Amino acid sequence: MLPFSTAIQKLLHSVIFGLFTLVCNLNHAAPVTPILPLMYLEARDQHDQLRPVSRLYQTMFTYFEQDMGVKFEIKRYPWSRLMQHAKNGEGLVWAMTKNQERLRIFHYSQPIFRRYVWIATRSDASFKFSSLTDLKGKTLGLVRGASYGDEFDEQKGKLFQVEEDVASPAARMKKLINKRMDVMLFSHRFATASAVQAYLNAEAKKLGLDMPPGVSFSILNKPLLADDMYFAIRADRDDGIINTINASIARGKRSGEITRLAK
Repeated sequence: MLPFSTAIQKLLHSVIFGLFTLVCNLNHAAPVTPILPLMYLEARDQHDQLRPVSRLYQTMFTYFEQDMGVKFEIKRYPWSRLMQHAKNGEGLVWAMTKNQERLRIFHYSQPIFRRYVWIATRSDASFKFSSLTDLKGKTLGLVRGASYGDEFDEQKGKLFQVEEDVASPAARMKKLINKRMDVMLFSHRFATASAVQAYLNAEAKKLGLDMPPGVSFSILNKPLLADDMYFAIRADRDDGIINTINASIARGKRSGEITRLAK
């Protein structure tokens, strides 16, 4: 039988060795990847099914995840719910247009890439567009709750009327075909009217939309606006994440990776 003092020494050695082993294991444990909630507008198809994340958005999300060492928890909502969650400070928001009201609430990142808001009409009801005044008296189809800048928002219900709908291009395309609206606003990264027009008519064919004989979709000569893509978060919930994102944007632009992904 060991003397009492020797037994105590062995016990202390065992405890110290155990603590040392624990510390070593903790130091070599795999780092935990931070999870960042990321919200953006849902889009649905003609059957009201949620459309998958677009290839462009997915490649962008993957770039930022890898560059910043984070994992996005993607959450998609209709616009009104999205804005409520964003105002509650429940995470980052993707692709939210700026206006004066939002700038008072949210911190925005630097712009990442650019999309254009194009004006689509029936080919038998096309017109020249140079400014908002050319939309006088018309009914415009747009995503419910969407903002296209302060000047546009101020003229809703005054210079022109709006037909708000879910974020489903197919639903608005059908309404335009059936003359329930004069104009459909359509956002795309293509920077020329001809490219967007070809894309939209190809989509109509793929969706099997019943177009009147001799009628197609026409894209007006210039976009309503250029719409930059940002990350944003409620200002008082920004713990430095926007600065981190901005550094990642700067790296991606210097390397050319963001330009490559946005093509």
